[in-house]
Amino acid sequence: MSKAKQKGTTYETQVRIHLNDNGFPNAERQVLHGNKDTGDIKGIASPTGKVILQCKNHQTMQLSTWLNDTEEQANNANALGILIHKRKGYGENKFNQQYATMTLETLLKLLKEAGYQ
Repeated sequence: MSKAKQKGTTYETQVRIHLNDNGFPNAERQVLHGNKDTGDIKGIASPTGKVILQCKNHQTMQLSTWLNDTEEQANNANALGILIHKRKGYGENKFNQQYATMTLETLLKLLKEAGYQ
């Protein structure tokens, strides 16, 4: 396994463990599905749908490309997609301070589902 692939796998595992430890016991890493990939983390559901997470751990942020990929994978999974990306300097002790990015459309759907008006 390449060093970059190992770095990504490690970050995905850290995100999954953090989710499991914080109220999402069904969150799990997914296997790759090629061009029909459906995100890195699945197993987060609500009464009206599901959410997939795409995880990125890179030195240089490529937010637009990553978010486009996240949305494509969410569409493949018929789910809402959220991008989780590494925040430099925020390791294990501050893991809950990682970045989470989504489209405004996804945010509005989540807020409405949560009962916000």
